[in-house]
Amino acid sequence: MQPETSDSVQSEDSGFNLSHVQIRPVEFDDVKDIRTLLHGLDLLHAENMPHLFKILHDDTRKLSQVQNALKDGHHFIAVLENRLVAYINLMITEMGEDYPFVKNRCFGIIDELVVHPDYQRLGIGQKLVAAAEAFARSRGAEDIRLQVYAFNKNAQEFYDGLGYEPFALRMSKRFETS
Repeated sequence: MQPETSDSVQSEDSGFNLSHVQIRPVEFDDVKDIRTLLHGLDLLHAENMPHLFKILHDDTRKLSQVQNALKDGHHFIAVLENRLVAYINLMITEMGEDYPFVKNRCFGIIDELVVHPDYQRLGIGQKLVAAAEAFARSRGAEDIRLQVYAFNKNAQEFYDGLGYEPFALRMSKRFETS
């Protein structure tokens, strides 16, 4: 399955028209809505990996923390009818000069992607990733990398459908506590 590139994609079930979704860089006024979206992501992680993540309350991620996080990387949102429905955080990294055993290269890293549950499986995530990919290419990136937790089969299938392939396997071993 290739990423959706046409803005006229419609969901058969809802009559949803992807052309109504606007992708744009994050602005200061978006911070509160981004925090709300990230809260859903935080809960997903906490429910599936309670040994690593805490159950958070809506106000746990301070607005100032989100604002500070937005200073690094490149952040884009999807807006539908004046509502922020998805968010992506992309970083562009150059590697090689500090590592003599690695070829000099530039690549992107998708650090976070979250789509509001009411708007999932409509092509919005695909459109947002396509915008991030285009931006990364424009900055000289040769590829994009990302990390998905093993429990998140939906995200793995989503990225697989966009042509992403396993790059490295990160493993962990938990020690029993006494």
